Amino acid sequence: GKVTLFNKDYMTKYVPVKDGQGQVIAVLFIGLDFTDSLKALKDKIRTITIGKSGYFYALEAKAGKDQGMLQIHPFSEGKNVSDAKDANGREFIREILLHKAGVIRYPWMNREAGESAPREKLVVYRYFNEWNWIIAAGAPLVELNSEARAIMGAMAGATALVSIILVLLSLSIERMEQKLTTDLRESENRFRGLFQSMQTGFALHEILCDDQGKPCNYRFLEVNPAFEHMTGVMASDIIGKTVLEVFPGIESSWIEDYGKVALTGESARIENYSSNSQSYYDVMAYSSQPGRFATIILDVTKRKLAEDTLRQKNAEVERFTYTVSHDMKTPLVTIKTFIGYLEQDIATGDHLRQKQDFEFIRGAADKMERLLNELLELSRVGRVVSSQVPVGFQDLIDDALSAVAGSISEKMVRISRSSDSLVLYGDRSRLGEVWQNLIENAVKYMGDQPDPLVEIGVETREEEC
Repeated sequence: GKVTLFNKDYMTKYVPVKDGQGQVIAVLFIGLDFTDSLKALKDKIRTITIGKSGYFYALEAKAGKDQGMLQIHPFSEGKNVSDAKDANGREFIREILLHKAGVIRYPWMNREAGESAPREKLVVYRYFNEWNWIIAAGAPLVELNSEARAIMGAMAGATALVSIILVLLSLSIERMEQKLTTDLRESENRFRGLFQSMQTGFALHEILCDDQGKPCNYRFLEVNPAFEHMTGVMASDIIGKTVLEVFPGIESSWIEDYGKVALTGESARIENYSSNSQSYYDVMAYSSQPGRFATIILDVTKRKLAEDTLRQKNAEVERFTYTVSHDMKTPLVTIKTFIGYLEQDIATGDHLRQKQDFEFIRGAADKMERLLNELLELSRVGRVVSSQVPVGFQDLIDDALSAVAGSISEKMVRISRSSDSLVLYGDRSRLGEVWQNLIENAVKYMGDQPDPLVEIGVETREEEC
C-alpha cells in the first residue's frame, strides 16, 4: 500500500518466502518511490474545475493524528481540517469522514479564493479504499443553477467526475502494482540464488521442549548448500529430522543455547566445538518466529587452530625470554668476576692465573653468544626443536661449572663431583641449562655456611632401574 517515509511517497508490497514445507522463513519487501508521479497526478486533479469555482479535494480517512488532512486541495493542501465548521457551525468534515461516501450541502466561504461571504456548496464524495482517501468534488449551487433539475444534473456530473478521478487513481495503482510484483519476483529469484550460493551456512530450525518446557532437541526445517558442505550432511537426509537423530553425540550446550534464542527471541553469537564434525563454528542465531530459530554459520576451525598455535608460540616465547634473561645473568656474573681477578693477576704478574681468567671469560662469552644465536633462530623460524644426541655426564658438569664459575668463586664454594661415566640422551643445550640451573641455585640459596660445599653425583635407585 501507500506509505510516506522521509517526506517521500512509496508504494509498497510484501511477499513471504516459504520453505519446502510451506512455512514462512523470510519476507521480501520492496518499495517504489512514486513521489513525482503522485505530484503530477495531484497537479492534474487540481486543474479540473466544476462550474466556475468548484474543485476537487482529497481527505485522509485513516484513523489517527492525520485523519482529516487535505491530501489534495487547490488552496490548503497539507492542512488538517477535521475540526472545520461551516457558516452555521456544523462539523461537515467529520460527517464526510464518518459516512465516507455520499452527497452533502453546506454554507462555505473560501477566504483563500477571495470570497467575502459564504455560499451554499454541493459536494459529492467517495471512499478510495486502496489509500484510505476520500475524494470529493464540489461547487457553489449558485454556479450550478438553483433549479432542482439542474441540481440533480450537477450532482450526477460531480459524481461522474469523482468516479473518473477514482478510475485514474486505480489505474495508477494497478500500474505500480504490476511493477512491484515484477520487481518482487526478481528479488525473490535473487534471494533464492543468494541462499543457494552464499558461502556461509544457513539453517532454519524448530525447537522441541520436554514436558517441563525445557529445550531438549530441535528439528531441521531448511538448510543451504554451504551448510551441507560444512557439516557433511545433505539436506535431503536431515530436513524434518531432529538434531539428535542426525548427530546423536552433539553437545547439549548447542541445544541449550539455541533453545534460549527460540524461546526468548534474543539473538546470540555462539562459538563452540562440534565433536561430530571435529570443527569449530561461529554462529549467529536469531528467532524468526516464536519456537523457531535461524542460524548463520561460519566454519572457524582454521582460525581457532591458528589462534591455538599462536598462543603456544607466545607461551614458548615467554618461557624462552625468561630463560634467556635468567641464563644471561650467569655468564655476565662470570665475566664480571673474572675481570676483577684478571686485574689482580695482571698487577701481580701471575701469568698462569691470567690464562685461567681469560678462559673463564671466553667460556662465558661463548655461552652468551650461543644464547643470542638461539634467540635469533627463534625469531626467524619459531620453535626450535633440536635432535637428541648422547651427552656424557662429565661433559655436562664441566660446561655447567664453567658457566657458573663466577658465582662459585665469588662465594668461595667448594665443588665435589663424582667420576661416574653416565651417558644421557637429549638436547645438549637444554640438558646443559638444567645442570647449570641446578648448580647455580645450589650456590645461590645455600645461605651463610662457613664452608659451603656443593656435591654433584649420580645415585642409582633399584626401583627405577
